[in-house]
Amino acid sequence: MALPAVHAWVAARCTLPGVIAHESARQGGARPAVPGSGDAPGA
Repeated sequence: MALPAVHAWVAARCTLPGVIAHESARQGGARPAVPGSGDAPGA
């Protein structure tokens, strides 16, 4: 079965930078580590 064009991994890669930026702002500009989301199963 093929993955749809937008799946959970694509959504995470688009959303994660904003979440990390928000956390950085809450911490006064700290530079938190950015975790990798890996590849989608079957990709």
